[in-house]
Amino acid sequence: MRRKLLDVVPRIPHALEAHGVALQGAWASRAEHATSFLVDAPGAHQIEDAFIEMGFLRWNTITVRPVSLLEDLFASLPGS
Repeated sequence: MRRKLLDVVPRIPHALEAHGVALQGAWASRAEHATSFLVDAPGAHQIEDAFIEMGFLRWNTITVRPVSLLEDLFASLPGS
């Protein structure tokens, strides 16, 4: 596992930039064997393509969860 991660880490900046994905933050949970990335991207396909290029999908599953800032959500509600 360590070797796989060390192989992927150097690819992250180029893969994200190549697909128009901006990294906002990243976290890891050793107990869960899970890594979370907060990114800004044009869409889910660009995120998937970046993670394929990095090599994460060779040994991981990714889940993309579109989110919005709360203030943007409140502003979009009827009557706002």
